[in-house]
Amino acid sequence: LTANDKILVVASDGLWDRFTNHEIMMTIVSSFYKQRDVEGAITYLMKESVERWTREQGMVDDITIVIAYLNVG
Repeated sequence: LTANDKILVVASDGLWDRFTNHEIMMTIVSSFYKQRDVEGAITYLMKESVERWTREQGMVDDITIVIAYLNVG
């Protein structure tokens, strides 16, 4: 990690198979990072992932998400 790293996302393929890295980062930065709202970010990504799985596959894979806002430096 470097001082430039601000967010760490650890998740299962239930999330990564439906989102790109860039899409996840932009979602977190634009809507949740400023308020340090980890729960809101996880809830949003979980709900959106379930919707995408249901729409695209007709089922839902297991989804695990951990987000940490870093204070490196």
